[in-house]
Amino acid sequence: MEITNSEAKRFWRLFTLYRGINHEFFELVPEEQYETALTTLHKSDSVQDNLRHLIEVEGCYLAAVDRGELIFGQGKRPDLKSAVKEELLTELDLLDNKLCNILSNQKMLNKRVQVRWSKTPVPVIRMLWGLNDHEVLHNGLNIAFMDVLGIARFPKLKATWG
Repeated sequence: MEITNSEAKRFWRLFTLYRGINHEFFELVPEEQYETALTTLHKSDSVQDNLRHLIEVEGCYLAAVDRGELIFGQGKRPDLKSAVKEELLTELDLLDNKLCNILSNQKMLNKRVQVRWSKTPVPVIRMLWGLNDHEVLHNGLNIAFMDVLGIARFPKLKATWG
């Protein structure tokens, strides 16, 4: 499907940039390091937890399009607890395809969604910008993971964030 809405195109261009950086990070981390956390001083999510969280959050946003309300925490996926790297990356790609289908469907984009930051429902695309912001946040978190794991900055990351 083709994205024709101008704001949806802008969103997709930026989201896929930041998602691409996160995806490449997850591809670069060897499977045996997926349980590595940033610190052992207190509860800290592992690389695998981080990836699973991105899946759950995107699923939450996509479900909100159908439900008409964004409810954080509604996207928990206990079925992914034992999933391996490739399974998690495949699930992430499937969600991205669903997101692209939403962005390609003007009827879906015309829907409004209740969110906690507005007294009145907002257009789907406005809600989805929150998903993009979340993706940017994880670019930074994954840079911290790269430092802990000794992974060099890759070209796409350097081109975007320096």
